[in-house]
Amino acid sequence: MKRKNYKIKNKSLLRERLNRVVTIKNNTMISKNLKNLKNNKNTVANNFRPLKNFKSLIKLFLILLLVSVIGSLATVFVYYKSNIVHYQEIPMIVKVQKGASSFNTSTESLNFARLSPGNGATKIIMLSSQNLTKVHFEPVGTIAKFISLSENNFILLPEENKIIEVYLDIPKDADEGVYNGTLKIYFYKQK
Repeated sequence: MKRKNYKIKNKSLLRERLNRVVTIKNNTMISKNLKNLKNNKNTVANNFRPLKNFKSLIKLFLILLLVSVIGSLATVFVYYKSNIVHYQEIPMIVKVQKGASSFNTSTESLNFARLSPGNGATKIIMLSSQNLTKVHFEPVGTIAKFISLSENNFILLPEENKIIEVYLDIPKDADEGVYNGTLKIYFYKQK
């Protein structure tokens, strides 16, 4: 009986050793296969490296371009916002009607009343400032195409009073109707 147990033990030891050998061989084969796969991967990656670098360069370029545009816009915005001393909007309106003519003496807006095509009118704005400032006018709206100014983009000296004429010239071929908008006035710091 002792012999049988010995044989059985030997068989189980033999199987265990065989399993280890097979496992070692399998692990060796797996590691060889992994190395081959890794080498193939590197070969494929090396073949596409220029394309990958090109895409990275384009991404980097686009990011830098976006950052520079945002930076420029922010700089301009901050510069103009920080340099605006005062801002004002004056409403403007005119009714273009054939054979009509009237006037309005309102001081609250630039109301040119009713005018017929081919006619014009002038309104006066008086400006003054306590400090040295640059003045810029910007007409906007449907009336803007008919507006011109006696002066724009000028320096206003401290305690200076300046009269600006706002001209409205309606072309002969203008359509009848109401044209309106605003005259934006910007006062900027001057150094």
